[in-house]
Amino acid sequence: MTNKLGSTPSTLLELAGGQFDTLDWSNCAVVFIDYQNEYVDGAMPLGKAGTNAIANARLLLDKARTQNVPIFHIAHHGADNGNVFDPLSSNVEIIAELQPKDGETVIVKKNPNAFHDTQLQALISAAQKQQIIFAGFMSHMVLAQA
Repeated sequence: MTNKLGSTPSTLLELAGGQFDTLDWSNCAVVFIDYQNEYVDGAMPLGKAGTNAIANARLLLDKARTQNVPIFHIAHHGADNGNVFDPLSSNVEIIAELQPKDGETVIVKKNPNAFHDTQLQALISAAQKQQIIFAGFMSHMVLAQA
């Protein structure tokens, strides 16, 4: 998608006339969603797009760690012996490049929505941060609040 003035890509926010706030790392938390092996070598590999997303997520993770902001990792777990996100397989593991460190919260979700039946909303609220960065594989599927 390009804007009306040329070939520069536009976001939906920009197309709607909105503006991005300046990022304030002291008032920020980061949520990493579904960066799991299922999307690398499981039933839903994302290929080169996934490789690029991982590289960008690693840059964000490194920056968040240096800024010492709250970091939340979301991992989807499906049914035992299921076709996708089988918790009995390594496909539910967070990919090696983005493995959580001690002190980083890992939240397991059973539904596509990262807020449904999880502590994500409560943990974000408890962090008392006003700017939340969400990044992930298929994150458009998991951010609707229940």
